[in-house]
This record gives sequence, C-alpha cells and structure tokens, in this order.
Amino acid sequence: MKQNLILRRILVKVTRYILMINCVATPILYGASEEISLLPKEVTSPHYMSIADNYDTFFHHEEDYAEAMLKDINESLALKGSDIIADLGGGTGTWSEKIAKNFNPSLTICVDPIEAMIKYARDKKGILPLCMPVEKFVKNPDHPITKFLAKGSIHHFENHRALYQDIYKCLPIGGKFLIITSADNCRSYPFFKKVDEWLAQQSSTLESLFKETHETSFKVSTSEKTYQAVITKQKWFTMLRGRFISSLSQFSDEEIEEGIKELNHTLQDSENVPISTKWFFITLEKTNESIYPNTFPAVPPQP
Repeated sequence: MKQNLILRRILVKVTRYILMINCVATPILYGASEEISLLPKEVTSPHYMSIADNYDTFFHHEEDYAEAMLKDINESLALKGSDIIADLGGGTGTWSEKIAKNFNPSLTICVDPIEAMIKYARDKKGILPLCMPVEKFVKNPDHPITKFLAKGSIHHFENHRALYQDIYKCLPIGGKFLIITSADNCRSYPFFKKVDEWLAQQSSTLESLFKETHETSFKVSTSEKTYQAVITKQKWFTMLRGRFISSLSQFSDEEIEEGIKELNHTLQDSENVPISTKWFFITLEKTNESIYPNTFPAVPPQP
C-alpha cells in the first residue's frame, strides 16, 4: 500500500515535469513567436476579465447539483486513479478541484487562457493550473493525458474540427473527451423577456456539435441531463447585473435594470428562484475501431 502511494507520488511529479517541458516546447515546435509565459497577454476577454473576481460566487448555485453532475461525469469518463485529466477552459478551477477531490486521479490539470480566471485556480487544492490557450495545449501529442473535459466551454474554442483531431492524437486507446454544453442556450434560467427572446433567436450550437463530433474518428455517445438548483431573488439580480454569462454582455446597464424591474414583479411572490438547468453530455472515445465518418442523425434529439 505504502509502495503504491510512493509510486503514485513519483508519477505525479514526473508527469508535472513532462507537462511543463511540453508546454514550454510547444511554441518552438509549432512556430509560435512568443514564450508560454507571455501567452496570457495575447488572450484577452473583457467579459471574463471583468467577472473573474465574482465568478465562483455567481456559479455557487451549481453546488446544489454538483454531486449528481459529478456522478454523471464519472459515468461518461469512467475515471480511474491512473488517469491524467485536462479540464479545458476550466476557468477558476472549481470543477477541476471537485474531480480531483472526488475521484483522486493521478493528476488534474486546469487549462484556461485568461490569467484573471486562472489565478483563482492556483488557490484550489489538488490541481495543476496552466494559463495558456486550449488550442495550443492540445497541439502537443506527447501530453500524457488520458481524459479531457470541456464543461460549458466548447463554444469558446475556435476550429472545433482541428481541436478534435489534436485531442484524438493525444489520447491513448480507450481515452475519452467529454463535452458538457447547455441544451437550451441557457434559457432554463429565469431571464427577463428581452434576454429570453434574444436567446431564442440564436442558432443552437447543438446541431453543429453533433455533426462535427460524428465526423471524427471517435466513437460518439450522447445523453441529456437536467439538474435542479435554487437561488435567492436578490442573488439572481446580482448575477444579472454582473453579467454572469457572456450573452448578457451586449445588454446595457439600463436594459438590465429594466429587466430586473420586470422580474421583480414576476417573481414578487417568492424570495427564492428555482432553476432547472439542462445539459447535453457528448462523450468522444478513442477506440481500436476508427470509423470515419461516424453515422450521425441529421438533427440532434430535441431537448
């Protein structure tokens, strides 16, 4: 037992070293003109830079369903103690930390390009935070990653097909990449009318995700999950004012305040706001059978 623990600690240290070497080498191998230490300066997001200090507070309601979602993540990824996991677009590292604590993999890496976000991941326990663009992180096929996760972040990545190809090259046979994305463009949140109407008009990314993933050499499986949470009305108003999701960035302060007045009337009979969040789980597995392309439905299952 003691020998296994010692060997595991050695593996973690060696893996960290390999990852650091690979991350530093990546700009040279792939023609980047700047060192990794400078990469955060070339990746900016006014939205995430502005909400980083409050991000964990805004999404604290996810604690209500964290246990259930972690169970579903584990069922999709089949996590093992020997796994090395990369949480792509992991932000402040909240879910990276939960995975590390609950499933005790050999190593959990939180990869995010925004320094304002990743600085909070450095305070989380049991994870390795890396501030660099996800697309550059997966470019190196020598990464010893066995499982990848992208929870609520896939829509931020450019060129999905190249991303899938690079991840496929990184993974061993049996390795998996789990995409967790909103099944309804976040409309399950109780937004005011103007936001809800705008979200309804946006083309869903689900159909394109289904098409793209089924055109890879991965074995693809999908499922829909629903989780329940409760937040106070005042907390919900604070989240709206803070523009807790990027879609709210286009609305002015005046529009937000008008919307809050509308909601204050709509929700006047309750101090608590129930939320039913809907998510799609898309699991990509690298198998011995590389079928290209996979057969996919023309239209994904309706949420």
